[in-house]
Amino acid sequence: MEGVLDLLLETPEGVVVIDHKSYPGAPSTWEKKALEHPPQLAADAHALRMVEGVTVRGCFVHFALGGGMVELRARDPQRGPSLVRAAHGHVRG
Repeated sequence: MEGVLDLLLETPEGVVVIDHKSYPGAPSTWEKKALEHPPQLAADAHALRMVEGVTVRGCFVHFALGGGMVELRARDPQRGPSLVRAAHGHVRG
């Protein structure tokens, strides 16, 4: 497996994976659009979980053009690959 993460944030509680998208759609469409990307985020999270001592605390799709994010959470945190939507919101600067 080979790939590059857009952004990996390290926190005291674990890591957060963020996938940037240049999708120009309205915030009302972000959730549906984010659900097109679970396989990629799930693979990233799974690979990180294989590293000893790494805890994945969250996976987000960042809609750079709209300034918002959607968090995707695993149905079963132990399995990782099946991510579902959880919440979304605007990023404030």
